[in-house]
Amino acid sequence: MSPIIYPAVLVSYLIGAFPTGHVLASLQGVNIRAKGSGGTGATNVLRSLGWKWGLLTLAIDIGKGLAATWLGRWADDGSGWATGACVLAAVAGHSWPVYIGFRGGKSVATFAGPVAALYPGYTVIAAGLFFSVLALTRYVSLGSILSTALLVGLILASPGPVPVKLGFLGSGLIIVWRHKENVKRLLAGTENRFSSSAQNQGR
Repeated sequence: MSPIIYPAVLVSYLIGAFPTGHVLASLQGVNIRAKGSGGTGATNVLRSLGWKWGLLTLAIDIGKGLAATWLGRWADDGSGWATGACVLAAVAGHSWPVYIGFRGGKSVATFAGPVAALYPGYTVIAAGLFFSVLALTRYVSLGSILSTALLVGLILASPGPVPVKLGFLGSGLIIVWRHKENVKRLLAGTENRFSSSAQNQGR
């Protein structure tokens, strides 16, 4: 492995850790971690501040994943280790951001960036599943978990470097772990459903 991988992974973590939702909400005088689910991701921002801020958070968080992927590919020596590690670092950074006490979001949007960069066709398939589940159940969390699981399964079954696949597998496991409270509420029938009013309670 090239020694450039270590600073690349660190920078990818710091990029992923940028607390987009927290920063945008703070500009509006809102502590997003005191609203809804307390998460800093796009869903909680949308529910707390509306569509404009939610979509902006989504776009920037996807961009964080894209930037980390590009950095990983630049630092890669052809083995795939840098790419996989940078993807994983960005997702971990979003979930546990050093800037705000390691309390972040669920990393779905940040994970979508690397998928879009390396597996664009799978992005379309997963988006179709996500919106189908959302339309049928109005559970953002269920759509996120199922679409993430589908993406990881498709990536693992595809040809390509094993280290890259490991990066995506680790990222998927982080996302599922970050949704553990949602899973408990889904099983108990108490999970909050998505509302287009964007003023629903947090998931």
